[in-house]
Amino acid sequence: MLTFTNTSSTACLINGYPGVSYVAGSAGTQIGAPAARLPGTVAAVIVQSGASAFATLREVVAGNYGSSCGLTNVAGLRIYPPNQTAALFVAQKTQGCSNSSDLVLQVGPFASTAAGASS
Repeated sequence: MLTFTNTSSTACLINGYPGVSYVAGSAGTQIGAPAARLPGTVAAVIVQSGASAFATLREVVAGNYGSSCGLTNVAGLRIYPPNQTAALFVAQKTQGCSNSSDLVLQVGPFASTAAGASS
């Protein structure tokens, strides 16, 4: 689950899907394909000051794909909020697939509750 918290003093609107990908190295080089979008209802979510919006994130164990995966150590996730060009970084040491045909990440649209973000 991805949680975006509004740290400003005013309400904001978020809608759509975040962009998510695995990254490695100090330069944050993308590993494999970005997250595929899960089906879901895209709705405008008003996030009050101090409140949060949620998006489902599913990760498949990269080792399940076999030798063609190009198993690669990753440092974490690069996450783009909808309609933004500046990314956030979340440290998460794991393994991903360098082969972009193997989709190890899936992301859902934002919802106002964590229960609404699960599918």
